[in-house]
Amino acid sequence: MTEASVLERILRHPLAALLANRSGGPTVHAVGGIVRDAVLSAVTADLDLSVAKQGASLAKQLADDSGGTSIPLGGDRFSSYRVVVGTAGAGGAVQADIWDREGGTLKADLERRDLTINSIACSFDSARLLDPFGGLSDLGTRTLRATKLDCFERDPLRVLRLARFRLNLDGFTVEAATTTAARNAVRGLDRVASERSRDELQRILSVTSTRLAFETLHELGALAVLVPEAGDPVVSVALLDQASRLDGCLSMLQAELSEAAETAETNEIAWQAADRMLAALSLLIGLPSGGDRSHAPGTPVSDGGNVKRRGLATRKTLQRAMRLLADRLPHDQESRRLFLSRHGSSWPLAVAVTAAARSRLDPSDTAPIAKALEQTAIANPSLVQGTAPLLDGHVAARLMGVEPGPVVGEALRALQRAQALGQVRSRDQAEDFVQKRRSAAVSAANIEDNAELDATSEPPSGAD
Repeated sequence: MTEASVLERILRHPLAALLANRSGGPTVHAVGGIVRDAVLSAVTADLDLSVAKQGASLAKQLADDSGGTSIPLGGDRFSSYRVVVGTAGAGGAVQADIWDREGGTLKADLERRDLTINSIACSFDSARLLDPFGGLSDLGTRTLRATKLDCFERDPLRVLRLARFRLNLDGFTVEAATTTAARNAVRGLDRVASERSRDELQRILSVTSTRLAFETLHELGALAVLVPEAGDPVVSVALLDQASRLDGCLSMLQAELSEAAETAETNEIAWQAADRMLAALSLLIGLPSGGDRSHAPGTPVSDGGNVKRRGLATRKTLQRAMRLLADRLPHDQESRRLFLSRHGSSWPLAVAVTAAARSRLDPSDTAPIAKALEQTAIANPSLVQGTAPLLDGHVAARLMGVEPGPVVGEALRALQRAQALGQVRSRDQAEDFVQKRRSAAVSAANIEDNAELDATSEPPSGAD
């Protein structure tokens, strides 16, 4: 690929195209991922720019020309700025990061980057590629090599970035000295901010093979640092086995349920990156930490373990992952309805996680269960779409004549179960349901009180 063709690919980024049409100002180089991907003929949303000076004015000009916003990011060795156009959503936001070297050399900017394949620059003025660390050669041989071996010590998060590049760049392998340097620095992940580790880990777990993701993290020593339970060799082997079953189940469900979707007019199963991340995270949360893991359906198998303690998932993501894990596969119509009610539209993902982690079923054994669930979902779409509760806690408390609390919560859970089974369909039936539970509770309490009175009352005078 020629230098001109590399620049032509870079200019397909909407903000890069604006830079090509400017007149005057500092010399600008594209650096990092957009140059790497242009050489590989891949598409990237990233745009990193390096300028010797006037970074703030360039960011303002780019923001003005694009209708975007310029945001100063700070920096230790260089000042940096981010230009953002649009908002997250259907169209998505477009952004560029600008690094102001403040008179420093371009080589110094490239030298601070993690891998040689990310340490290539392309001039917007001449299309010339600057490659002082052999990144183009490493792209040709599909090699991941550290620009400097101390890069992982300087920022241990780069160990996780190395894992992500290994997974996302097809056919690339990690050079031996780079692997050693990463493993030597991996303990430094303990001092990395949890938000940074969380974001990088979740990007890693979004790949199409959960087993390969875990294997790559294990090879670099990162898995046992992030989730110490995985450092146990027996647990590690079991985790990889679960990951293989999960990959197989996800593939099976996509094929089997998509085939049925063509005739059943249901949504085709298409796993998104977020689905795969959530499923893989569930396996990490469910790692044994000792004790009996038997449980009732719908109850958590752990408190979130080190995934929670180390902040490797947001509270919402953690709750969703634990909900996927906390179930058993249904084998009759009643349990199928309850399973669908608990998981809604996420039920196929729950099937895959439960089969892989809890039931230890192979994909072929899981297929009939998934088919039966799908037929139940087609016949009862409200179970998947979700139905609004017929009563809230305050109404239930008033009907039961008690204060809001555990008794009311238990009644509402029982009502939800009755709704899922089709035993309660209207508000009148719901009100009658909770009132009967109150009557039953009062009767049980009276029986218990009478029993206590009988047990404590003194025998009549003259009794034997």
